[in-house]
Amino acid sequence: MAGMSLFYGVFVNITPGFIAMLSALILLPIGSGVLFFGAAYQGSLSAPSMAGGGGSGASSGTVWAAIAVAVVAILIAVASLSVAYNAQSAANANTGISQVSASLNNALSSLGTKPSTVAYKVDWCNTDNTGQDRFCPNQLVVYQGDVVQIMFIHNDTDAHTFTLDTGYYNFQINDSIAGMHNFVTNGGITGSCSNTGSYAQESAAISGVYCISGTALMAATSPATNFKIAQNGVPTVSPPALEDIPVNNKVTMINLNTTAGSSEVYGVAAFQATQPGIYEFFCHYHVSNGMFGYLVVLPNTYCTSNAAACGA
Repeated sequence: MAGMSLFYGVFVNITPGFIAMLSALILLPIGSGVLFFGAAYQGSLSAPSMAGGGGSGASSGTVWAAIAVAVVAILIAVASLSVAYNAQSAANANTGISQVSASLNNALSSLGTKPSTVAYKVDWCNTDNTGQDRFCPNQLVVYQGDVVQIMFIHNDTDAHTFTLDTGYYNFQINDSIAGMHNFVTNGGITGSCSNTGSYAQESAAISGVYCISGTALMAATSPATNFKIAQNGVPTVSPPALEDIPVNNKVTMINLNTTAGSSEVYGVAAFQATQPGIYEFFCHYHVSNGMFGYLVVLPNTYCTSNAAACGA
C-alpha cells in the first residue's frame, strides 16, 4: 500500500514530497527489520543443530524470499527519500524563482519614471572573509537620468579613492591626505589632495591632485541641495549630531593620527547617470586587492522623450 501511495503521489502530483517521505518512514524500518531477522534466521538454519541435523531446503527458500522482499522494501524506501528530497528542492527553487520574478517586476514597473536624486554613502571596509580593503556597498543601482550623490568615507590610515573611469563616467573622490600610507608605493603620502581648484579645472579629467575631479562631475551648486541622507556619524571629534552634508565637491579631513592608527576623511560630490549600463568603480590604490564595485544604471523609458532631463 505504501508503494502504491508513492506512485500515486508522484504521478498524480498530490503532495509527492509528503507521500514519498511517509513511504520511506514506513518501509525503511520494516524492510531493515525483516532483512535483519531473515538473515539471522538463515544463519540459524545453516548452523549444525544439537542433534546433528541441518536446515530444510523449503525453510531456507522461504527465508531467502523474505530477505528479497526486505531488500525491495529498502530500495523503495531509499527511492522515496530521493523523491521527497527532489520535491523539496523543486519547491525551494520555485520559491526562489518567485522572489526573483517579483523583484524584476518591481524594477520593470519603475523603468518609465521621472529621474530623481539618489544618495549613496559608500564606506571603506575590510570586514569580509578576505580581510582586504573593500567598498561597502560595492553595488550601486540607479535609473538612467538620476542624479547620483556619493559620499565616500573612510577611517583607514591608507589613502583611498572612489574612481569611475569607464564608458561615459569620469569621476573621482580622492581621499588622499598627507601622512597616510600609499599602498602602491609602500611609502607615505607627502602632499594632500587640493580642494582649491576651480570647477573647470577639476572637470577636465580625473586628477591626482584635486580631491574631487572628472568630466562627469556636476558643479557644487547643481544640484543646490544637501546630501539626502542625514548622517548620524559624520566624522567629528565630539559625539556627532544629525546633520545634512552639502554636496560641495570637497574632501574633508576631521582627524589623522597615524600613531594611533586612526583617521576620519570623507568627500561628497555628484554626477548624473546619463547612460544605462554596468560600470566599474575602484580604489586607485587597492584595485589589485579587490577593492572595486559596480554602478548599475538601469534603462529608463522616460528618457526617450525627455532626453534633456536625463542629461542625454
